[in-house]
Amino acid sequence: MKEVIRLDRIRRDFVVGDEVVHALRGISLTITEGEFVTIMGTSGSGKSTLLNTLGCLDTPTSGEYYLDGIAVRSMDKNARATLRNRKIGFVFQNYNLLPKTTALENVELPLMYNSTYSAAQRRERAEQALRNVGLGDRMLHKSNQMSGGQMQRVAIARALVNDPAVILADEATGNLDTRTSFEILVLFQRLHAEGRTIIFVTHNPEIAAMADRVIRIEDGRMNLSISTELVSEVFEEALRHTNRHSGQHTITVQMDDDLLLAHMDAKLVVQVLINLVDNAIKYTPAGSHIVLSAAAQGESAVIRVSDDGPGIPDEAKEKVFEMFSTGEKRISDSRRSLGLGLALCRTIIAAHGGTITLSDNTPHGCIFTFTLPLGEVSLHE
Repeated sequence: MKEVIRLDRIRRDFVVGDEVVHALRGISLTITEGEFVTIMGTSGSGKSTLLNTLGCLDTPTSGEYYLDGIAVRSMDKNARATLRNRKIGFVFQNYNLLPKTTALENVELPLMYNSTYSAAQRRERAEQALRNVGLGDRMLHKSNQMSGGQMQRVAIARALVNDPAVILADEATGNLDTRTSFEILVLFQRLHAEGRTIIFVTHNPEIAAMADRVIRIEDGRMNLSISTELVSEVFEEALRHTNRHSGQHTITVQMDDDLLLAHMDAKLVVQVLINLVDNAIKYTPAGSHIVLSAAAQGESAVIRVSDDGPGIPDEAKEKVFEMFSTGEKRISDSRRSLGLGLALCRTIIAAHGGTITLSDNTPHGCIFTFTLPLGEVSLHE
């Protein structure tokens, strides 16, 4: 699964008089290609600040933000604007269409800032985008000649015209009646089915129910979507998405109990496992053995990913969770990391109330061990 968005311990502070307002407090998350994610939160929770960060409209105080593999926080204002134009399509509650201009002209607007397109190409792409949202017969209509639903379809076409990596929708149905809202949601579902990555900010639980994942923000922190999961099924899901070179290695699963349950945000834990297994595949020789194991220990599920590769030297062990482990007797930079990176893995496991550690395998290799709260199922007759 290609990673489209990664936030690693993002903080955003605002100085108001003599006080510092902490709008975002160390948020870490990852969104993969093709996901439909909703963000929910009450007024003042930090939801708008998070949206501005994701949309490259604001710069975090600290932490790292990667958009389609590109580090955003260190960019200057102009570079960030170019990235925003190329990689993000915005859909706003109030449509934000230019008045007294046609639907076609509104959709062409993002391409005006992209010099790679000629005037003819801009028009062709804008026309196609409008046809894709069902407005092929409204291209020359102006904003004041369209209904709210039609204006929102124009806004969606404008968001799509640059073929962005992600669509950010901010309460996109908030100004529409029930029937029109349903029509717009059906359109978003179709875009999702076509493989589009969509982040939808909403207060509406019915919209959240349609998403692959719900992220709840409270007091500037991300709440996990916790459920009780079979660890064996989480292993199975992670191994479906591991590196294409995994056939050169022997990967096995060892379970003390096939019915072992743990409380977790399954999508995030799958990403942690993908990262650990992919690193083991990349930085151990062909023919190496990689083992995923899990067992109950006290009130925790203890999960291990081990390999019999060359291992990581002692002087590097203390740094692997601050940077990115390679297993090749050095620490790589972020361009060579895989998946989430170990720093973000640590943040995800810590958010579950667990820990992640690195130790030596015997006679050689690495063992990454992390813990999750043990789950249980109550049976009622």
